Amino acid sequence: MIPANMQDELAKWDNNWRRHRKRTSDRYILYADGGVSYGFLLIALIDDPGAHKLWNPERRGEVEILEKVAENFANFGLLP
Repeated sequence: MIPANMQDELAKWDNNWRRHRKRTSDRYILYADGGVSYGFLLIALIDDPGAHKLWNPERRGEVEILEKVAENFANFGLLP
């Protein structure tokens, strides 16, 4: 995803876009795919900076909740 809150990172993104290079950011969009039965569920949009900190061990409880939301939707169509 295009960097939203970090101008220096956006400049790098734009430069890499022009040169057809890999582009990265510190933003996440988390969604679940329920297939043809349920479609897609947008679970979270985590903005920059700091989205990659989601995977730090102290945030494991938060990740488990997000995983459960995705699993319930993908398998049963249940909404949080």
